[in-house]
Amino acid sequence: GNKTVNEELAIIRTILNLACDWGIIDSVPKVKRMRVQVPRTDFLEIEQLELLISASIKVGYPCCPAVLLAARTGMRRGELRGLRWEDVDFRRRIIDVRQAADDECVMHPPKSGLPRTIPMTDDLFRELNNTPRLGELVLCQGSGSCLTDKMIAVQLRKACELAGVGCTWHVLRHSFASHLSMEGVPISVVKELLGHATIGMTMRYTHLSSVAKKNAIDVLRDRKSTRLNSS
Repeated sequence: GNKTVNEELAIIRTILNLACDWGIIDSVPKVKRMRVQVPRTDFLEIEQLELLISASIKVGYPCCPAVLLAARTGMRRGELRGLRWEDVDFRRRIIDVRQAADDECVMHPPKSGLPRTIPMTDDLFRELNNTPRLGELVLCQGSGSCLTDKMIAVQLRKACELAGVGCTWHVLRHSFASHLSMEGVPISVVKELLGHATIGMTMRYTHLSSVAKKNAIDVLRDRKSTRLNSS
């Protein structure tokens, strides 16, 4: 899409700037970026998310730990597939996101290029404690090898069909961020948890923070109305 084209154009512009600095070319030609639509931020309501998690428990491994990891950490699909047991610190109750798997199961750094740390919720901590260790990876095939992109997609589809919920792995990531924003968590914190390279990528959730603020004011208004009616 246009977003991918812009990323490639940015690389080309960097090369041209270097060529100009090194005197290979006299000036940098203008590189026009493609128009990119603001991405949608579809997310599951909390009730829908809990239905999906319950359904994943019935489906079993690797569906349940995968869905719970995505819902409680906002990790990307490739990061889920690349998560190693050595990245899960049960003593400190944190997960270090250090690598991701591509479609060919080749490991590479996270999308932002930087590792990040995410605290574990109580239910995720319990689930991972009970998850079988079949190999180096937390989510893997019976042989211990990496789950393919298709395999992990099938796992989520099974849970969705059982729960009667439409969802993708990216929607689970959006749901994680959206619920944090609606609870009033600062956007800067959401950015760090998601592993976004820039705050601009996280700003799509600011309107949800506004919803949380409005709800808070509504609570104060309702309390005032109750006091007036009782006096």
